[in-house]
This record gives sequence, C-alpha cells and structure tokens, in this order.
Amino acid sequence: MASFQEAFDVVSNTFRIPSLNAQQKTGIRKIVEERKDVFVNLPTGFGKSLLYQALPLVFDLTSQEPGHIVVVVSPLVSLMNDQVSHLKELGLKAANVSSLENGGRTRVESCEYPLVYGSPEAWLKNERWRFMLTNSVYSKKLCAIAVDEAHVVRQWGTSQDNKMAAFLESYSKLYELRSLAPNVPVVALTATATKLTRDTVFNLLNMKNAVEIKESPNKLNVAYVVQYMDKDMELEFYFGWLTDELKQSQEKTERSIIYCQTIRQCGLLYAAIKALLGVYMFIGNDSKHVLVEMLHSCTPEGNKHNILESFQSASGTIRLLIATIAFGMGIDCRGVHRVIHFGPSKNVESYVQETDDVMISRRFDPLSCSLKRVCADIFMLACTLFNEEDKGSNLLSIITCSVL
Repeated sequence: MASFQEAFDVVSNTFRIPSLNAQQKTGIRKIVEERKDVFVNLPTGFGKSLLYQALPLVFDLTSQEPGHIVVVVSPLVSLMNDQVSHLKELGLKAANVSSLENGGRTRVESCEYPLVYGSPEAWLKNERWRFMLTNSVYSKKLCAIAVDEAHVVRQWGTSQDNKMAAFLESYSKLYELRSLAPNVPVVALTATATKLTRDTVFNLLNMKNAVEIKESPNKLNVAYVVQYMDKDMELEFYFGWLTDELKQSQEKTERSIIYCQTIRQCGLLYAAIKALLGVYMFIGNDSKHVLVEMLHSCTPEGNKHNILESFQSASGTIRLLIATIAFGMGIDCRGVHRVIHFGPSKNVESYVQETDDVMISRRFDPLSCSLKRVCADIFMLACTLFNEEDKGSNLLSIITCSVL
C-alpha cells in the first residue's frame, strides 16, 4: 500500500508535471481519506481538473484495490472531448458517454475506463447510464463524482429559458446523482463563484459539510480597458486597428479572442470583419489557411475540432477567434494575449471566466482585456446586477474588476 506522498509522486510522473500543488493535495486527501465533499474554487492554471483526474490512481495506490472510477459531469461536448484527448495522450483511459459507439458503451459498463465523462442529461435521462451507476459492480468501484464548471449549475439549473428546457431540467436535478450513488463524495469545480453561486451549487448538489478550497481570481498581469461604442458609428471605426494588424502581420498577428453574447452577434461581427479583410482573410489566398474563425454552440462538431486544433496549435493559422462562451469554458488557449468583449457579459462570473480561461500556462505574461460597450448595455447591466439576490456583492465585484 503506497503512502500519499508516493501516490502523489506517481501522479506527477503520469501527468508529466513537477509536482502537485498544495490545493490539489488537500482536495485529494479530503476525498480519499475522509470521503468528504469538496468545493474547488480556483483560478485557471491551478490544475483543478487534475484534482479529480488523479483520484482513480490515488485510490488504487493507497487502497491496493485496482479499478477505481470517477464519473465526471461536464456542460460542453467540446470540453469533454478536449479533456479525453489530453488524457489519452498521457496514456490514461477515459471516455465520453455522450459520443460513444456501442462497443465503447459496453467497455464503460465493464469498468474499463477510470474516468468517464458525460453531460447532465446523459447521466440523468439515459436509463442505461442511470442503471450502471446503481449496479453493485460499478457502485463498488465508483470513488467520486466530479461536477466540472460548477458555476453553470446556478446559471442553468435555476434558469426559466424554455428553449433549453430539457438541458436546464437536467442541471436542476443533479441532486439525483446523490441518490444513485449515495455514499460517493462529490467534488464541484469552478474558476469563478460568488457566495450566492456557491450556496446554489451546495443546494442543487446536496453537498453537506463540504471542504472549500479557494483562491482569489485576481490576476496581476491582466490589464482591463473599457471602450464605449456609439451605435451610429460603423464597426470599422472600432475594429479597424485589428483588421489592419491582420492585413500587415498575417500569421504573425498576436492571437486574440472576441467574445459575443449571442450567436447572432457572433455572425454579424464575423461577417463585418471578413468584409473588412477581403482577400487578407486567408494566407496566400489559400482558403485552408484562414486567419479569422467563428465558434459557437451551433458550430458542427467537425468544424469545432478543426478550429480548436488550429487555434491551440503553435503552427495553426487562426489568429482571431470570434466566439461565444461555448468556446472559452475550460479550453486550453495558449498564446492568447488579447480578449475583447463585444458587449458586457451576463454577469461578473462569466466575465472573469472568459478572461481567466486564456490564462493557462501564461501566469507571467501580460494579457489585455478590452470591454466594448454600447451605451444602452450599461443600463441593462446595472439592472441585471440590482435584480440579483446578491446585488451588493455583484456590484462590488464588477467595480473591483474594473480597477484591477
């Protein structure tokens, strides 16, 4: 039977990192030793995902009983696929039940995968997976349930949006996982959570006496700039500097992300920038080497994969990505130096999340974040803040963000 330090050394070697940080070690020990629920609120770059990804290995080593399994609840298919691909590159077995063929599903049921990802609706609405979680063989090996990007539990689990009814219903009923696996610790992870969000997560996941592991999301190397927009001015007036840089520097342009609040905004801005660039949209007039792309929840999976591969790769040609939050959540965006918000985010948590997600592996490099607001949006944002239950803390949060 290995000691925790020996297990941590094996984890470090497996995940190809120098060592686990103090927050990771604390969270893992609380789950393995004390079977405690754990709420992890750490900025991007602290290795939140590794905390639950390491659990099967640590349980195996410290108990001498092989085959431990962690079930992961995640909101986005692209995020799950990104993590599964990364784990496979490390030589670890992982699967996403939301996109498996029959053979893969059978292997999941046979306990062949120590890390099994799925959406809330996959775990709660698919009878096959519900039954699997309750059968005696699987439940004996299940050592933890991880809820990744837990801040969306409040945003989606308490929403009344009829267009997303089935999806939102699953988030509002995540507590059912506790009845399917009553003695299994739950670990909820996020980079951004106000007190109200934390309390909502605790309630919806039925987390009691949970251990909290948290750090401030403040990043000293992020500069925030606000630019007001006149509705009567053309977009070229505000984004001409960026298209000029793309024309002149082409693939040497600094990588940037423009976040939009709706798919419609995304499409309109993409069309405007494409028109401004003209033939400079592509490197050497080759349509395969595009400089600007658009990504949102309705982008076909094949296109998403190609866009992410290009934007994340050092040799990729995409220098500007126009996206909704469907892109930013949990995705590893190395080499991004600028984040532009085309209009304010829905709340402070989303804004911090969108600027925070590009900070992976860039703790000491400067990042510029620009918030472009149409005047009417300021009033709408203020109304949103004052209508929320924790209006005081949210208003203070946005003021704090503005002066960092």
